[in-house]
Amino acid sequence: MENKLKKSAAELGIELKAEQIRKFLRYKECLIEGSKLANLTAIKDDEEIMKLHFLDSVAVLPYCDFKGKSLCDIGSGAGFPGAALKIAEESLSVSLLECRQKRVNFLEGLISEIELKDCRVLPIRAEEAPEELRESFDIVISRAVADLRLLSELSMHLVKKGGLMLAMKGPEPGPELDTAKRGIELQGGAIEAVHEYVLPWADTGRSLIIIRKEKSTPKKYPRRFAQMKKNPL
Repeated sequence: MENKLKKSAAELGIELKAEQIRKFLRYKECLIEGSKLANLTAIKDDEEIMKLHFLDSVAVLPYCDFKGKSLCDIGSGAGFPGAALKIAEESLSVSLLECRQKRVNFLEGLISEIELKDCRVLPIRAEEAPEELRESFDIVISRAVADLRLLSELSMHLVKKGGLMLAMKGPEPGPELDTAKRGIELQGGAIEAVHEYVLPWADTGRSLIIIRKEKSTPKKYPRRFAQMKKNPL
């Protein structure tokens, strides 16, 4: 498994050291054990966890500069992509934003177990984040959390001016981008790039939407979650 992980990461242009591989393998064990107590993942096979969770999470590393950045993972769940990115890019300062208590417990245990330094769990909802977190992160990222219109309102207020919002999506993101563009601009963002790629082992393609924060987000955003769902930007 160690060799498969190292080789597969190299296919993505990512070099993993022995200690990083050790942490991923221990992460896998924690995930399988934790899934007995909480609904963390339906995937049980070691290789599938490696590919569909760990490598899928870190596949975005070649597309922008993560070194030394502060990163917030919205709706982190079992730590994807935030914890996986922290292992692969050790210089990141990572905040895992997750409001479901069983998953909070898992993430806190994981951070301790695999010794992730400068990594914390924020047990809050994104739209209820305290003022000190507003516009405080270099990068805010999410993986398969919500439609881009909703996701942008959950994320943009946390991105500092000049920073990035990264949305990890499936194939053909064009239609979703078209409907979300106006709301992104209202919140001070601009679509900078869209990268579409296929993982060597995946059945379907992936995309990474990169949004640059050009202006401060107006104070009226984010709205209450019920308002966002009823009337997306």
